[in-house]
Amino acid sequence: MANVKHFHRTAVRSILNHVTRTDNFSNQDIDCSRSKYNYSLTNHDSHEVYNKRLSEVHCLNRANVNTLSSWCVTLPKGVKKEDQRKFFEETVKFLKNRYGERNCVSAEVHFDETTPHLHYCFIPIIYDEKKKREKVDRKSIFTLKELKTFHNDLQSHINQSLGYEVNILTGELKNRKNLNFFF
Repeated sequence: MANVKHFHRTAVRSILNHVTRTDNFSNQDIDCSRSKYNYSLTNHDSHEVYNKRLSEVHCLNRANVNTLSSWCVTLPKGVKKEDQRKFFEETVKFLKNRYGERNCVSAEVHFDETTPHLHYCFIPIIYDEKKKREKVDRKSIFTLKELKTFHNDLQSHINQSLGYEVNILTGELKNRKNLNFFF
């Protein structure tokens, strides 16, 4: 239902262009006739926000540092059509609370691929107590505990927000072509 990927500086421009649809893209699953249903939940220039926030924190100047993480959260089958936007808005609220609102680079909802989903991109920043500064540190955030608790925590938040149970943990969405289900 949700998966996370991490990107080095050199890949950030490409992933942000993909999620904001500001560049030519080669993804064969994109149906451009459905792109009009996509929307942003941040409404700002993601490249500008990324560069500004990254300049405010300590980050090692190495090519292999993951300066951007991206959760891709798929819309579960059980979400009522009238609650789809609320599902994505509540997911963004959950993610901003978990990883820091200031660290959010973009939150884009796509309806033009095989399954409706949210791309939530953020800079993985922690506060370094020892050096008394914020720093980019993906490994400290994405611990085994974080990965084990994420889905259950998201499910609890969504169930409470929507007022009914939504099955976040499901394997049935994989490889399912369900564009017409949502329109």
